[in-house]
Formats: sequence, C-alpha cells, structure tokens
Amino acid sequence: MKSVFTALAAFFSVVAMAFAPANAETIDTKGFGALTCNAFYAGLESAPEAERATIVFSAISWIQGHNSGKNTVLPASERRDLDQLDHNYIAERLDALCAINPSQYLYMIAEMLFQEMPLINPTSNSLGV
Repeated sequence: MKSVFTALAAFFSVVAMAFAPANAETIDTKGFGALTCNAFYAGLESAPEAERATIVFSAISWIQGHNSGKNTVLPASERRDLDQLDHNYIAERLDALCAINPSQYLYMIAEMLFQEMPLINPTSNSLGV
C-alpha cells in the first residue's frame, strides 16, 4: 500500500512541475486543486498532444474525488446528489467556469460545481424509501 501512495505522490509532483507556468507562479505538489485555471490550461497547452487527454481525465477525476469525499463527511442534511457530476458535465462546466474565473484555483471550481448539485432528500435512503 505504501508503494501506491509513493507512486501517487510522485505522479502529482510530476504533474505540478509539468504545469509550472512561464510567469514563475509558485506551484506546490498538493494536486490539481492547487492550480489556477490559467496555470492548468497553460500547462495543458504546453503538454505533448498525446498526454492531454490523460491530464484532463486526471483533473476531472480529481474534482469528482474531491466532491465525493466532501460529500461523505457532511451531515446528511447537507449532502448533495452527485449523480449528474460525470466527466462530461465536469468538462463542460470546468471550461465555462474557468473562462469566467481564470484566476480561481481548481479546488474553488470544484466547490462551485459541488454547490450546483441538488441537495439529497435527507428523509430518504439510497433505496428511495
């Protein structure tokens, strides 16, 4: 298990370094959430064509994981229905929100997406009962 965490840490370190923008904005290795929209898209443009889809998929997966994790620790009355938060929805909204808010960090964009999702009815369970 430790080797999986080591591999993930190395992956995110490489991603953060690959996305270091030309204007010397400081990027740490906290993952995609630590990148601004500008830095993310600048890094994406400078990445080799063959790697772009993987980078986008990874960023979208990070947003899904961030919001899923957040949802599990909230009180039941504050949880969101994340069924709509699929890769296509996130990709479209990421582009739109970053166009409006280019200096926002991706973790803030993830929060905006989270807030767009409807609240789960706290009186029903996963079976709708």
